[in-house]
Amino acid sequence: MNARKLAMALLLLGLGVPSCTTTPPASQVVIFVFADPGVVDRAVRLRVQVYGGDRGGASLIPSELVEQEDYDPAVRRQLALAPLGNDPERLFRVVAQGIEVVGGTETPFVSSSVVSGYIEGETRVVQLRLWDTCVGTTCDDQTLGCVDAVCVANYKPPTSLDPFEECPDGQLRCSEGCQTVDDDVANCGACGTVCAAGTRGQAVCTDGACGLVCPVGSATCDGDASDCETDVTTATDCGGCGIMCSGATPFCQDMGGGTFECTNSCGALTLCGSSCVDTQNSPLHCSDCNMPCPARNNATPNCDGGTCGFDCNDGFGDCDGDPSNGCETNVNTSALHCGACDMACPMRANATPRCTNRTCGFTCQGVFRDCDTNPTNGCETATNTTVNCGFCGNECTPSGAPPNMMPVCNNGVQCGFTCQGPYGDCDSNPANGCEANRDTDPSNCGSCGTRCGAAMCVSRLCTCPAGSLECGADPIDCCLNGTEFCNVNQGFVCQPSP
Repeated sequence: MNARKLAMALLLLGLGVPSCTTTPPASQVVIFVFADPGVVDRAVRLRVQVYGGDRGGASLIPSELVEQEDYDPAVRRQLALAPLGNDPERLFRVVAQGIEVVGGTETPFVSSSVVSGYIEGETRVVQLRLWDTCVGTTCDDQTLGCVDAVCVANYKPPTSLDPFEECPDGQLRCSEGCQTVDDDVANCGACGTVCAAGTRGQAVCTDGACGLVCPVGSATCDGDASDCETDVTTATDCGGCGIMCSGATPFCQDMGGGTFECTNSCGALTLCGSSCVDTQNSPLHCSDCNMPCPARNNATPNCDGGTCGFDCNDGFGDCDGDPSNGCETNVNTSALHCGACDMACPMRANATPRCTNRTCGFTCQGVFRDCDTNPTNGCETATNTTVNCGFCGNECTPSGAPPNMMPVCNNGVQCGFTCQGPYGDCDSNPANGCEANRDTDPSNCGSCGTRCGAAMCVSRLCTCPAGSLECGADPIDCCLNGTEFCNVNQGFVCQPSP
């Protein structure tokens, strides 16, 4: 189904309108679906399923499949859902799957899901990511979804969802929020498109296209922009591809500042092949001819005083102090090294620290939420109580409660009512609430349907009067001592004593 038909289908069903270009109206939730590179490479298609359900139905997990769409794994998907009948108390469930073909059969190999609802008059955002680390992880319970190889509760209270905001020009909404895709090597031109560094070059993103900046003394001359394979300090490529030094000026000299010239003598410099170099600062001839400084991950090699080193590329740091793996840490996203090495994001109560664009934040865990918007105390509020049921500020009140019932937060998601104290709903009639006092009701003594018969119900126990003998179990009969006995062979009945 194409995007136009899907939009019309969801609109007619009242569930939502996929939109990629306009800000959706209020009382909606915008779903952004992302797939990690490994999922994109493996999947023949991605599948999005939207589930709805009746408001106040028996199940709190929407289970009615409203719409399903398959699309190209490389395409970012955006859906906008609106509640049926403009009723913000409805819930929705969205499931994203990566599909592969095994033995001629289409099979999901990774999935992610979310259950949430709406806030009246507001538009919120859900990021739904298909993680590489979730491949092969199955969450059988519909209340769970896979996040970074772990099955976690997939319910997100509506108030915990970020408000919808249009990203500025040059930015796209990625899993970390609005990202500058014009010059971000981790999201170059599109979310998740990572620019790979060559063995000697620094990856760059310019106008949404990946490129490579070669270190001084190197260039890419073979037409393959993925590496800096050519030494431009030699007589065959002096300062650039194909610039020859010959005749009276057969050598290529480093003049500093990234410039090179043909010369007839190296003077105080060292002649290495056809190159005049300072072996104290040449990364290709560090301390001696033909002693190149090794390439490191996410770094540019350098030579200082005849000793090799490296400079980390922008956005990376050597945070473990191990030069063999170069600049291994992405300081744009590492919660332990946010913005710079050893700048750990602080731990908050009931939360997991996160780093986005070198700025610390946190993600609430489980049922906890940051209801007071005070970051110092983290996610201080449990949203599975009658004070905050499902989301911040959703109080379950006794207003409208049937007789002998009190408010309750069902499954930590939705307000309802439950019997209070000794009362029970033994006739299954919601109109009269919890009509039976199980402390004293001889027809429902201790529990619904437990009959006392001739006995009395006292403190939830069927009790015969003094001078009587209990006979049977349901209902209990009371045999008079001295004049009657309990005939167990006849089905627990009182009979005259012989």
